[in-house]
Amino acid sequence: MQYNQWFNPHMGMANPPIYQNLYTARAVYPSFYGQPNGYVQQAYDGFEYYDEETMRTPEDVNRVMRVLNQQYGTIYTEIQRGGMDRKLADYLFRSTVTFADENYNNYTGNIDQKIEQASRQLQRREPWIFDIMRIYSVSPASQIRIVNTVLRASFENLRPAPLPPR
Repeated sequence: MQYNQWFNPHMGMANPPIYQNLYTARAVYPSFYGQPNGYVQQAYDGFEYYDEETMRTPEDVNRVMRVLNQQYGTIYTEIQRGGMDRKLADYLFRSTVTFADENYNNYTGNIDQKIEQASRQLQRREPWIFDIMRIYSVSPASQIRIVNTVLRASFENLRPAPLPPR
């Protein structure tokens, strides 16, 4: 082995990898580095930012969590049988309630149809919730029952019921 190969292990290769430093990158990509902040502002022009007024408040989610704690204690006992901590169970339930809150208007039909649609979508979009329950030995049937109970409480308590016409 030659002395130069100790410092450059790619020396002698047919196609050594090309390393670019900051100066060669500026030469290759001048339009990117020509911007004052190092990025192209036009890429962000159509992006809509959410301010605090457009975001939903967590009051609805907190109300549903209080209802779950007060009226649905059995789901906490069922999910904690495998050794799951109460705080982790609260986090899973809050994530499910937040999911239902964010997607509330995407579901149609009666409450059972909404629960079925939301449950399927939750399994596709947030599979980690079910993975954590599986790690704590919650059976698949219990997982569905627990999630459906949380979704039912969510749909019943997230939005106020419309007032009857006078």
